[in-house]
Amino acid sequence: MLNRLGFVGLILLLAGSFAVTTASAADRERVTQFDVHVGDAFMLSIGTPAVDIAEAPNGDTIELIFTGQIDVKGHEAEGSGGFRHLDKKGNPVDFGTFTAKRLMSFVDYGPAAGGPPTFHRGRAQIKVRAVGQMGSFNAIMFVDCKFGPAPPPPPEFEEGTFFRIEGGLDFHENANEVNIFNLFVAVTDKERH
Repeated sequence: MLNRLGFVGLILLLAGSFAVTTASAADRERVTQFDVHVGDAFMLSIGTPAVDIAEAPNGDTIELIFTGQIDVKGHEAEGSGGFRHLDKKGNPVDFGTFTAKRLMSFVDYGPAAGGPPTFHRGRAQIKVRAVGQMGSFNAIMFVDCKFGPAPPPPPEFEEGTFFRIEGGLDFHENANEVNIFNLFVAVTDKERH
């Protein structure tokens, strides 16, 4: 399993194999569209483990995977993912899929020093609609990415994906703190279309 330093090294090594256009600081400031990767095939392709796991105060956990896009200007979000809810003993409670409905907020912390200019750190809140074996529900998915060592994000910032079910559990703690990696990949209008 890769540690953070190994992950950063792998990203830098792989950066040469990606078709990445170097953007000026002014261009980076105008980026408003991002691909969002949470434990998905893209993350696996660059050598990181799949699935983020968050924990609720009662000890239940939820495993999450997601691939999607956000548009900051229009507060738009699209994409889909899957979840598996386990009780504190590891017994299955529910599982299913979810679809992004709307971007509630996004803070872009920009690319990390020395990394590909399209790999951004940030914090997104995405409204989702989930359908599980126990029924359907609305939730808010929080995706935090603090890729790279510098410049540092705010001290309270924590890498992970969290899931707050409306009227239900709030999975707001990391359950697998060592091996979680999310990523926002900046996309230009030209690349999107």
